[in-house]
Amino acid sequence: MLLTEFINEGENQLEYTTLLKKNLRRIVKYASNFNIKVGIENFGKEYSPFSTIDKCLDVLKSVKGLGLIYDSGNFLLAGENPVEAVKTLMPYIQRVHIKDRTYTKVDGSPMQISIDGKETYTTTLGQGHSLVKEVVELVKENYDNMDFVMEFDFAKLNITDNILDS
Repeated sequence: MLLTEFINEGENQLEYTTLLKKNLRRIVKYASNFNIKVGIENFGKEYSPFSTIDKCLDVLKSVKGLGLIYDSGNFLLAGENPVEAVKTLMPYIQRVHIKDRTYTKVDGSPMQISIDGKETYTTTLGQGHSLVKEVVELVKENYDNMDFVMEFDFAKLNITDNILDS
């Protein structure tokens, strides 16, 4: 089972999640032999086991030593409030991807439908609805040393302006 293989509608979610957690436990245990941390990134896809706050929390609580690569844009895509997500999942965060998404159309940005049926687009940091500034401030209040990584929609042909504006 690859971690990128998501469950499809109609498949046995309990069986899938049980196997996923079992595999993650083995991966985390093996990686610890080499002093390597393992983290999952939340993804906004409906059937992803890492999409919503509750789904992430279920997996993270079940797999000791597993961390979260938090992505505010992906939580917005999952129909979740990014600030509530960071507050709830704070003890598990290993790294933060700061990506902004908006419900306003952005020229050149591919549209993705959120789990709650809204059109979303990636945008320049601070110009969207992912509450990036609030998320960064909350994480900084709770961690002395955290990696923040700007992340953009690489499907675009030219993201240089987006990076410079951010």
